[in-house]
Amino acid sequence: ENCYAAYAIERQDLLICNRIGEGSIKTLCYLTISRMKEDVGLCKNVVKQEGKDRCYEYLALVNLDMSDCAAIQNLEMKDDCTTGVALSRQDVRICDGIQNSSLRNYCYANIKVE
Repeated sequence: ENCYAAYAIERQDLLICNRIGEGSIKTLCYLTISRMKEDVGLCKNVVKQEGKDRCYEYLALVNLDMSDCAAIQNLEMKDDCTTGVALSRQDVRICDGIQNSSLRNYCYANIKVE
């Protein structure tokens, strides 16, 4: 399985990831290739929800795209993602979507208002 994963990652080939049995190596294979290609559509191939959420969060922060944050199911990770995008884009309106009040206040406090 490790050999398949290494080869799949080297070739950026999801079909090779498909040959790997279910588990963390397969998840790592999909995660790594989706990050390399910066393709959020590949996140759906990750089997476990936590891995999918991490994939969406990573790519949201790379692409500064809130729609990627919206795909995250874990609320804490979604708030972290939203905060990261808001701070990177310096857009206070994005802070409004943060559920955790402490994190929302942190977001508001760390955006430069002109």
